[in-house]
Amino acid sequence: MNPPNVPKTVKAWVADAEATYGPTFETWFLAEFDWKALCADVPAMAERVGQAWTSATAAAAKARLEETAQQAFRGGYVAALALMAAFDAELSPDDALTRLCSPPAGDEQDALAETLDVDLAAVERLLAGPASTFEEPSARVVVAARASRAVRGTVRALLTEGLARAAEVLVGLGARQEPLAKVLSGVVTVAVALAGLRYAVAVEVDEATGGDPLRLDLLGMRSALGDLADA
Repeated sequence: MNPPNVPKTVKAWVADAEATYGPTFETWFLAEFDWKALCADVPAMAERVGQAWTSATAAAAKARLEETAQQAFRGGYVAALALMAAFDAELSPDDALTRLCSPPAGDEQDALAETLDVDLAAVERLLAGPASTFEEPSARVVVAARASRAVRGTVRALLTEGLARAAEVLVGLGARQEPLAKVLSGVVTVAVALAGLRYAVAVEVDEATGGDPLRLDLLGMRSALGDLADA
């Protein structure tokens, strides 16, 4: 079954992006963020939100959950970048995706490394909704959150089928559905927020160096994706 509401052309574009960049993910992903450590902690996260394991299958279930979290993270990150590239107003989708899936270097790497943890937390807060108790976000965080928010509904829809199948296997190993859904949704949120930061820093550096910066066509995205945009 195809993920609901996502146009076939968009699904095909994201699938092509995954086929091209998924196998080499670790060579171009942000070295400053330990995504495997995040995924390794997912079984413990699940326990903190109420997951209990059947003793006979606990080891297998935890290993399968960590593997599923890795798939969700990698799939969410690549899909988010692919969607941002597909709806760029200036560059072709292929050129925009190549830009975003290139290993950060020089000024980009420095910008990402300097405040990554702080920026990521700020983007996640903005994605969670308005919160007047936090300080004014930086321009980078605002751009990242806007891009992340624009694609997250579609990313979730694209991942739904695969994660549902993985959850069925985990339930068969004795896990409970609700904690699984919470932690895997959290993993995807982190992936999408990081993709937004990758996008924002690329824009920032290209503007500073006189290049042709990426520019997300939000109107075109909303026209193509409907309620999934800004979901």
